[in-house]
Amino acid sequence: NSPETPIFHKGSEVYGLFEGRQAIREAGKVLVVEGYMDVVALAQFDIHYAIATLGTATTPLHARTLLRQTDKLYYCFDGDNAGRKAAWRALENTLEALTDGKEVAFLFLPEGEDPDTWVRANGREAFEDFLQREAVPLSAFLIRELARNINLATREGQAKLLKEAIPLLKKMASAPLLAALIERQLGESIGMRQEELHATIHPAARGKWQKNEGRPIPPNRKQPSVSRVMARALMLRPDLACRIDTKLLPSGDPNAQLLGRISTWLTQLPAPVNPALILESVRGQEFEQDIVALQSEIIDLSEDWDPEAEFNGGLVQLGATWKNKRYEELSRLPLDQLSSPEREELQSLRKA
Repeated sequence: NSPETPIFHKGSEVYGLFEGRQAIREAGKVLVVEGYMDVVALAQFDIHYAIATLGTATTPLHARTLLRQTDKLYYCFDGDNAGRKAAWRALENTLEALTDGKEVAFLFLPEGEDPDTWVRANGREAFEDFLQREAVPLSAFLIRELARNINLATREGQAKLLKEAIPLLKKMASAPLLAALIERQLGESIGMRQEELHATIHPAARGKWQKNEGRPIPPNRKQPSVSRVMARALMLRPDLACRIDTKLLPSGDPNAQLLGRISTWLTQLPAPVNPALILESVRGQEFEQDIVALQSEIIDLSEDWDPEAEFNGGLVQLGATWKNKRYEELSRLPLDQLSSPEREELQSLRKA
């Protein structure tokens, strides 16, 4: 419990992290407990992936540090009212550090228990089984706590729920897929369509809605361009990026130019590339918001949507469009103005 100094900052340091790094990597998770002695007691029972903050609440910096170590972050608190309040503070401070592909959950021990007493009474296997069985995912805890003491049968209660949810969802800019799924669940709980809820949370999207007898309805949706569909496919199958020939991309289509930039960028990332790595690596890139939008669009696609089939179909369409355009360009010119290779190309395009 030393005081803050110019070189010691409680809000950025973690007790037991240095000693537990190897165990955290091997276990694939890290457990945050409230006290130093809880870390010591768990280590005595061969649970070495537990750490503790230095007498402070979990900070956003703590969360970022821990989520760099592993994809699964568990918080352990007492099950009383004080424990729930501490868990809620940890949730609020974790949202900005959260990215899609990471998992955060909350374990609440029986009232009067702490990890030290619980593991001594029940043993390691029982503790780890309890952790896996009883930990509450962040999304479920967020919605449960927001709805606590709110009457969702009334419009006033529903409005209060949304008012409290909106600033939390806006913190999840680095986890757009999870945020969209939470939006959907919130919409279902109050009988509100996700598109309408999204427009409420993100006012910039309101222009996409029209009013009809007081009810918001979506406008007629245009089919996405071939390039847009292919860019969506790359969010799920980034390994396909190397198959794009940028000369086939029409210069007047913004989505085609975006597809070209994204495909070139994806081929430069270290393999294997996955959605979580894409979101982590795109920060600071000029098309960061485009990537976020593309990954959000994937959520509304049907389960049988096949990214490779869509991508391959797009390649065929781009190739056919380019050949037609090229044929028109060459056929407009007099034959005596065409070079020998251009004549051969024209002849080949006529046969295609």
